[in-house]
Amino acid sequence: SVRSPTQTDQLLQALPHSHHHHRTLAPITPHPRHRKKETSPIPMSTPTNDSAGRHVDVSTLNWEQLNQVHQSLQTDIQGITQSYGGLRVAVGRFKSSEDCLNHIDNKNKDKEILVPLTSSLYIPGKLMDVKKVIVEVGDKFFVEKEIPAAKEFLKRKIVGLEKRLEQVGGILSKKNQDLQVVNMIRQQRAQEALRAQALPKSRRAVTE
Repeated sequence: SVRSPTQTDQLLQALPHSHHHHRTLAPITPHPRHRKKETSPIPMSTPTNDSAGRHVDVSTLNWEQLNQVHQSLQTDIQGITQSYGGLRVAVGRFKSSEDCLNHIDNKNKDKEILVPLTSSLYIPGKLMDVKKVIVEVGDKFFVEKEIPAAKEFLKRKIVGLEKRLEQVGGILSKKNQDLQVVNMIRQQRAQEALRAQALPKSRRAVTE
């Protein structure tokens, strides 16, 4: 499936590419001075490329650009997390409807039930028809279906949503991985800046 570019993708596309025609996001390896022996290269997985077909190696970005990418990744993660949560809620609702259909049969005919008007408002009713139900197949668009057809409809919806949920979960995982990489590089840059500031002081102390 083709995903629309996120804020991070658009930001990386706008960054200058003056001295690197082919920047890559994988793998990104910490500077040798700061690399632990047991640490393997961490791939920067998103975006795989910008809309111009270029790749960006975040280890070549300056401090301001790193902060921009960091902020954009946080925004992306927040939006994707909300989408992921919405998909999970939708899957839960469809599964709940599927479970309700399993109880619409002859042995429950004419029994009193509570009919949900909203998620928190119910009214008393009686189960009269155990052969057909009204199914919302679109935005406020309802169709009468027989129980087997309604079950099949819900099954297709659940399978499609669970597939989408898995895709969004994978994107979210990669975005979080990218954020860890950017944080690691930012920490390295900060440590290098502190060492650079401390070096002249140590030289003056030796001279004195």
